Amino acid sequence: MKFTRNRYQKGSLRRVSRKSGADVWEYRYRNHAEPGSPLRQLTLSTLEYPTETKALVRLQEDLLRINGPKTYRQKNNPTMGLVIDRFSKEERIEDIVKQKPGQVTLTDGLSYSTARGYRSYLTKHVKPKWDSTPLADMKALAVTEWIKSLPLSPKTQGQVRALLHLLFERAMLWGLIELQRNPIELVKIKGSSKRQKKPQTLAPEKFQELVSILHEPYKTMAIVAMCTGLRVSEILALRYEHIDFEAGTMFDLALRMRIS
Repeated sequence: MKFTRNRYQKGSLRRVSRKSGADVWEYRYRNHAEPGSPLRQLTLSTLEYPTETKALVRLQEDLLRINGPKTYRQKNNPTMGLVIDRFSKEERIEDIVKQKPGQVTLTDGLSYSTARGYRSYLTKHVKPKWDSTPLADMKALAVTEWIKSLPLSPKTQGQVRALLHLLFERAMLWGLIELQRNPIELVKIKGSSKRQKKPQTLAPEKFQELVSILHEPYKTMAIVAMCTGLRVSEILALRYEHIDFEAGTMFDLALRMRIS
């Protein structure tokens, strides 16, 4: 016998007191995709989700999984918060950021610096403003005015815009919104690609003076940075096995390529 979902599963959410510890949210639903439509329950902490609104935003991902993208989209207005949560989990942003400087255990995803930047932009700016906003209500003009109001440099504002563009692309990939022109393409930030300050350069003799007063390991780090152009986080991640002394090449963890 083939079992199919015959109705949309909205479920029920209630706050439950416990004899010890904080209250919890109990979310119950019946899964008609399983034989007998068993009753299932999810439990959320009120410490992590203090209000019903926050709990409902968190449950969007479960409703999406239970009902499927098409059915979910027909009954709900998927929010940016849903996209952010799924994006963060799929990219393992928290796992990457928790790595210690120089530690490399996750090499098949985002670089440490990118994951750290994404988390900063999401937690400090995007989530506080757009977490509970339906994707359909995020208009280009409103996003433009919001980004311009952020106390950030034009370059950093451009990076926030690029992250929002990526989130909308993922939303279309996951079927949360119909395939369409990405609305963030209409968002323009002047000066986001221009330097705000003229970069300072060191003459060879000045660099030698700098190196002469540095102690290890900073002296070696400065020399490696000057010779390779690597970032600090990339230098910290280097290991002896990344360097082929005979061939005179080094494996760049960020670019996944060999440089000589």
